[in-house]
Amino acid sequence: MMVAGAVAALQGFSKNAKGKTLSVQTIKNILTATGVQEPSGVQVGVRPNLKGAFQYLESALVAPKLTAESYYCHGEYNLSWNSISSASSYKIFLDGSYFASTTSTSKYLNLPRTQTATVQACTASSCSEHSNSVSLRYAPVCY
Repeated sequence: MMVAGAVAALQGFSKNAKGKTLSVQTIKNILTATGVQEPSGVQVGVRPNLKGAFQYLESALVAPKLTAESYYCHGEYNLSWNSISSASSYKIFLDGSYFASTTSTSKYLNLPRTQTATVQACTASSCSEHSNSVSLRYAPVCY
């Protein structure tokens, strides 16, 4: 019951403070990272620490908003995203796999096939959740 209450409180805090619904995996990660481990021999797992979880969420990076501009020629695109104030770099993912890092808020791509892109805002110690995804379609001819 304690964990269910912590999940509800954390989800409500996120919706009110960040305007965002957290995924189950994100909630689990936050509660595990900020929770208090029970003493040895007690088999109940990590006890939620709501104060720590709220502080974690307040300092968490927000995912960028990603857009893609096509040059209408093969797989040429310019990806761009909004700057996240506390981010020191951004990671670009194509089809879910890491592609490149940059300190800029844009990246020119020339892709050999249709792919999907996302971006994460990062600090030295953590990264945001993935941005929205954009489909980058390969065109065999130039327009």
